[in-house]
Amino acid sequence: MHSKSYSNSGRSAWLAAGLLFVCLTAVYYDVMFLGRSVIMSNLFNPLDPRPLRQNYGPAMVPPVEWSRRNLYPFPNLRDPLATWSQWEPSWKFFKRALERREWPLWNPYIAGGTPAMANLLPQFFFPPYTLTVLLGGSMRLFNWYILLLLWSAAFFTFLFLRRHELTFVASLAGGVIVLMSGMLNQNLGSILMQPLACLPLALYASRVFLDRPDSRRTAVLALIYAMIALASFPPLLLGVFGITTVYVLVAIILGDAPRARVGLLWTGAVLLGPTTLALSAAITGDFCRRCCLAARPRFTRRRAKIRQPWRRKEPGEVLRPPGGFEL
Repeated sequence: MHSKSYSNSGRSAWLAAGLLFVCLTAVYYDVMFLGRSVIMSNLFNPLDPRPLRQNYGPAMVPPVEWSRRNLYPFPNLRDPLATWSQWEPSWKFFKRALERREWPLWNPYIAGGTPAMANLLPQFFFPPYTLTVLLGGSMRLFNWYILLLLWSAAFFTFLFLRRHELTFVASLAGGVIVLMSGMLNQNLGSILMQPLACLPLALYASRVFLDRPDSRRTAVLALIYAMIALASFPPLLLGVFGITTVYVLVAIILGDAPRARVGLLWTGAVLLGPTTLALSAAITGDFCRRCCLAARPRFTRRRAKIRQPWRRKEPGEVLRPPGGFEL
C-alpha cells in the first residue's frame, strides 16, 4: 500500500513527461507535422461521403490507394453521430459567439433554435476547451488539443502510479499503456474523449488529497472535480466519479490514509460534494437555462397567448413536453 514517506521527484516527472511526448509523436507524427487530422468530420464527411477533393480537401488520398491494399477508406469511428451533428458544430457556434462578444446561450442551428446550455453534449466552459477556442479554434489547434488530452491522461497515470511507490519504469509503462490504449485512441476526436481522459487526473488529485487532507487541498480538489464535471457527457462522468469514489473509500477502509486525520478527511469529503456541485452548477445549472430562454430571438419564436380549455389528459400526454411556443 501507499506510504506517506514517499515524495515525488520533479526530475523523474519531467523525464516521464518528455518520454511520453516522444511516444505520442512517434504514433501521431503525421497529425502533428504533416497536416493529417484526428477530427471525425475530416475523416468522413457525413453530408457527402463521396471521395471527392471538394469533400475532403486537396490532400485526400485517392480511393485506388485504399482498394489496391484491400483497406477500407474510413476508420472505425466510435459513436460518431453525436460528434458530427452537435459536438463539432458547437465549436464554430461557440467561436462565433465569442467573436460577437455574446454568451453562447441560444443555438439557432439545432431543431430550429434551442437553449445551448440546456444541451449536455457541448462543453463550452471546460477550461482546456475554452482556452483552445479563445486561441483561435482552428482545426490544427483542435488536433493538438485532442492529442494533448491523450498525453495528459498518460502523464497523470504515471504520477498516480508513482504515488503508490511503483518504480519509475513500472509507472512509465503504465503511462504508455494508457497512451496506446484502444479506449482512448478509438475515441480521439469524439465527445467521449474528454471525460475518459479526466479519469487519471481525478484519481491522482484524490491520491494527493488522501496523503495530506487539509483545507487547501480540499479547495484544490473541489476545483479539479468541478472542472472535470464540465467535460460533458454525464454517463461517462458518472463512471469517472464513481470509480474515484470507490478508490477513495477503499483507501480509507484499508488504512491507506493518515489515521490521525481521518476526521478531517471525512469533513473534507462532506464539504467537497456541495462545493463541487456549486462550482459546476454556477455555470451549467438552472440559472443558465433560464438565461437561454430569456435570450431567445424574438423573431424566431414568440410566446403563444392562447388559453386552451381544461380537459382530462390521456396517460400518454402526461409525458409529452409542455407547449407554449410556436413558430
